[in-house]
Amino acid sequence: MPDRRLVGVRVLITRPAHQAEPLAQLIEAEGGEVIRLPTIEIAEPQDPAAAEQALRTLPHAGLAIFISPNAVVHGLARLRACGGWPPTMRFAAVGAGTAHALQAAGIRDVIVPGERFNSEALLDSLPAESLRGETVLLFRGEGGREHLAASLHERGARVEHVVCYRRRLPRHPDTTSLARLARGDIHLVVITSVDGLRNLLVLAGDGARTQLLATPLMVMSERQAQAARELGFHGGVIVAPRADDRVVLDAVIAWQETRKTL
Repeated sequence: MPDRRLVGVRVLITRPAHQAEPLAQLIEAEGGEVIRLPTIEIAEPQDPAAAEQALRTLPHAGLAIFISPNAVVHGLARLRACGGWPPTMRFAAVGAGTAHALQAAGIRDVIVPGERFNSEALLDSLPAESLRGETVLLFRGEGGREHLAASLHERGARVEHVVCYRRRLPRHPDTTSLARLARGDIHLVVITSVDGLRNLLVLAGDGARTQLLATPLMVMSERQAQAARELGFHGGVIVAPRADDRVVLDAVIAWQETRKTL
């Protein structure tokens, strides 16, 4: 049996509870200990009627873009409630995890960037001529970046925002995990969004804030890394190549191997 490369390493995972387990199991299979502390809860949008209004354009839409796995779960439910989608509808995903969620839901042909998983890379995968005059449904949560929608507009598309969920601060955080964070029992914190990062600071409060800011942090993009530094994280910020679970696992193992040589 191969050596387990994360024995003795304690990793705090902050993904929403329903999305944390695949990465947690990969880390635990390598001998690591996972401490679960969701920093985001997924809830219904504050204005569900707005999504219903946007979906009135469904018969004319030619492209559906999903921003996240949560957008897939909540967006497809709304599409099915409308009776499905046009047979000519194309589907696109910003990232690999989102594409996998669509494929798991039975949508096999998904446009997804080949390497970089962000809005810019997805735009590169969509020929400008295919967007001109097209009605695009953008399935997303409340808030977030507007770059993708603005760029689609610039290319001549009509964009309908289908806001199908919202992220909120967890109402009942795990006090045991917070206590472990406060006493310095965590070796590495894994964060997958700027919202989750800010929420983690709120959850930590005065009791764990100092220790948290000194704990090594793994993020999924340079944008998140910059936000972490601006918020005062100084224990080392590591950027994983992308948010795919196995890629994150490899990044955690690489961090641990570097740590052992220091």
